[in-house]
Amino acid sequence: MRPSFVQFIIISFLAFPPEVRLFDYQYPVWTNVLGYCIGISSFICVPTYMAYYLLRAKGSFKQSSDTSYFLPHLTLVAPLQRSTL
Repeated sequence: MRPSFVQFIIISFLAFPPEVRLFDYQYPVWTNVLGYCIGISSFICVPTYMAYYLLRAKGSFKQSSDTSYFLPHLTLVAPLQRSTL
């Protein structure tokens, strides 16, 4: 999916939240807020680190965003080779 489409879905969901009800009982608003907090807690670290990385990088915003895709500060470690006896 395109990021703009996902952004549209998230914004429309937050702007017009559905009513949560079970049979005749309508849940209070704080339960929706708690559910949103639990849901956001699973992925909030990724955009937070992205913003931190782009703000702390040297150079212009375009330079830092272009180089951030390649993660030059990370080094890949080769997998261990099993010895055959």
